[in-house]
Amino acid sequence: MRGLTTSRADLAHVLVEVLDDRGRVVPDATLKVDFAVEGAGELTGVANGNPHNVDSFKRPRRWTWHGQALAIVRPGKQTGWLVLTAKAAGLKPARLNLRVTAGDHQPR
Repeated sequence: MRGLTTSRADLAHVLVEVLDDRGRVVPDATLKVDFAVEGAGELTGVANGNPHNVDSFKRPRRWTWHGQALAIVRPGKQTGWLVLTAKAAGLKPARLNLRVTAGDHQPR
């Protein structure tokens, strides 16, 4: 992953998947995933693709749908590291470290 810049227009869409012991997505997994962000950024939204889910996109948790959930993070105004952690009962927590660098990122 290329990382992020301090531009407020820069976002990272992070797909979280529930995997079995062979690394395959578990499509019937319905687990509550709790998200937390530390460092140079913030959690701006969560989703799961379920058209019937009416939970707030702003809460730091989301139930998986078809074994997947999505976290959207935005960098802060300072450079450094943004650390996203996803936790679900019965599974090992997952952590993603994203570098936040100075400069404006222009959308491609």
